[in-house]
Amino acid sequence: PVPLPSYALRETLLLAAGRYALLSLHLQRLAQSAEVCGFPPVSAQAHRAALQDFAAAHAQGAWRVQLTQDANGMLQVQGTLLDAALPAALADWPAGDMAPRAWLAAPAWPQAGAHALRVALAAQPNTPADGPWLLHKTTHRALYDQAWAQAPEGSWDVLLHTADGFATECTRGNIVLQTAQGCFTPPVAQGLLPGTL
Repeated sequence: PVPLPSYALRETLLLAAGRYALLSLHLQRLAQSAEVCGFPPVSAQAHRAALQDFAAAHAQGAWRVQLTQDANGMLQVQGTLLDAALPAALADWPAGDMAPRAWLAAPAWPQAGAHALRVALAAQPNTPADGPWLLHKTTHRALYDQAWAQAPEGSWDVLLHTADGFATECTRGNIVLQTAQGCFTPPVAQGLLPGTL
């Protein structure tokens, strides 16, 4: 018999007042990764049911939720409370929209004296061997853990990059450039997780 992969697939979602942001796009990415990685298919209905069970028990506030699917097709949902009171930026979320309006609004310029978040540049560039792990969100986090271990103290996140100097993504999120023409992310061909925005 062929051994099962030792890693699992994972999606991280925002749950705000009982609603998941960009849910259909997260589930689409999870299904595509499962197919590429040879995991047994799990229906979108099963994913949604597992997530809805969690949402029903955590209907207040804002949560960082992780949906994990292992190589046997077993699902696990865990969450971390981000804010017990729903922040105003997340409350402005029209019923038909996939995400709060603030996610697509132009960012406000920091006020004088505002606290800036420090993002460190990864000490090592991504390599071709990292490729499969960069294209799918999994529990195999060695590259990300190494980048964090080498980051200066006080860093909020770490920016990953190629040997050619292309910024790809951070260890905890995507890079999104917001312009008057729309939102842009680095091309997936540079070796990064396809974003859901």
